[in-house]
Amino acid sequence: MKINFKNLLIVFLSAFFIFLLVNKKENTYTNLDELEITYIDVGQGNAVLVKTKDKSLLIDGGNRSNSRYYYTYIKNKNLKKKAS
Repeated sequence: MKINFKNLLIVFLSAFFIFLLVNKKENTYTNLDELEITYIDVGQGNAVLVKTKDKSLLIDGGNRSNSRYYYTYIKNKNLKKKAS
């Protein structure tokens, strides 16, 4: 079987994009309990949750259809919605 560069590239790129779609993660970075920044990746969109001692800010960069993931995350963190 002869493997050419085009087929190898297609297989590699397909595997790479499948990895990106499957690998949903949440990264949290904290500094002395004064500031917490959480990156939420849901595949087709993402959000950043910034929390201080008394305030929280969610920056949504995804589609409206992904909002259910953010609402679930906010509910699990016991945060309350104050503005939209």
